[in-house]
Amino acid sequence: SVSTHTAWTIWSEKQAEFWSFLPMISLDYKVDTDMKGNAIAGDMIKLGLSASQIDYASGNGKIEGASLEVSYNEGTSWEKVNLVREGKGWTAEIRNSSKSGNFVSLRASAWDDLGNRIDQEVIKAFGVSDSEVTLSVDKRDYNLTSGNTEQVNVTEVTTSKDGEVTEVDVTNKATYVVEDETVASVSKG
Repeated sequence: SVSTHTAWTIWSEKQAEFWSFLPMISLDYKVDTDMKGNAIAGDMIKLGLSASQIDYASGNGKIEGASLEVSYNEGTSWEKVNLVREGKGWTAEIRNSSKSGNFVSLRASAWDDLGNRIDQEVIKAFGVSDSEVTLSVDKRDYNLTSGNTEQVNVTEVTTSKDGEVTEVDVTNKATYVVEDETVASVSKG
């Protein structure tokens, strides 16, 4: 995103300890995008929204509700989105712009029954594209051990909305290194 603005309203009592956790709410968004952060232009997409608090913060209430708005012009105007309660969060169906190269901005709020609240605006939360970009590798099994390297060929696969596929070898743009016996890391990628 280009910019994010978050404001909290919290109610807190004086604590006996020197420091304590505040009853701040945080938001989490779930949007299916490709590796470049784009969703397919013109498609309806399911957006997930959840709100959470630090479990042991004094003054937490029960999350009571949420609201969501979308903008297709970087926050100049907003459209209210219908949220449907699903499990511990909410979902919404939104239509992406039909024009590739545009962005979707999000403005969300959530609150609890004790008056704690979060209001958050994310400008250019995700992009809109006529194609989907993924990566593929030439093999699935690797015998990597600490200090050793193994050659992996990586291909960037772009699939357009009409099914046309373009492949580009991006092997030289990423280096894979084993940090220890259980963790691998990626650099330049």
